[in-house]
Amino acid sequence: MLKIADELAIIILQNDFLQTGLRHRFFNLSSLAETLKPALERRLKKDLNTNTVLMALSRYQRKNFPTPSKTPLEFTAKTLGEYKVIPNLFVSTFIKNELTSKELTAWKKFIQEHEGQIWVSEEDKILSIVTEVGFLEEMSHTVSTKPKQVQTGLTGLLLSTPLALKARTELLYNLLWNLSLQGAELAHLHVTAKHIFLAVPQKQFHLLIA
Repeated sequence: MLKIADELAIIILQNDFLQTGLRHRFFNLSSLAETLKPALERRLKKDLNTNTVLMALSRYQRKNFPTPSKTPLEFTAKTLGEYKVIPNLFVSTFIKNELTSKELTAWKKFIQEHEGQIWVSEEDKILSIVTEVGFLEEMSHTVSTKPKQVQTGLTGLLLSTPLALKARTELLYNLLWNLSLQGAELAHLHVTAKHIFLAVPQKQFHLLIA
């Protein structure tokens, strides 16, 4: 019989961002429980009470990360290492289904053929795509499904990350911490083994890199 705690642990262990946030007490656990509830319900094939998820999440954090980590290190442009600033971006989000996936694949191919840059993330049946604003018109021609949201006027920061998992998660934590301290809005986050990509409103980008 599947247990909430077991499925919750699987979700967290597969996600560096969740591990980092829980370790450093970055999350509001009530909000995180609401976010994770649909994924747990699909895995367990039953409805769950948010408070039940919250209790399981709280137990997991106390057991695996009993002591809050120290305050993050000072973060400036000098600590970034190799990075690239990418202006004039937009993010669009879609509910994933067969038709949308097919059309978005065609749009992604068009962007790549025109040497454009694109980042695609998927979470909880929601697809988020970030690319250059010059491809916005082509999206309206290629994708028949109306996006849930479109946000223009973004600037992206692409970082080459350390290979070691601990160093990579610490860098991610420091980035998010400093965004929070500066009051900047995080429009998109995409993390791989080699890169961290995040996008913020163009007017707020100066808050990210001092």
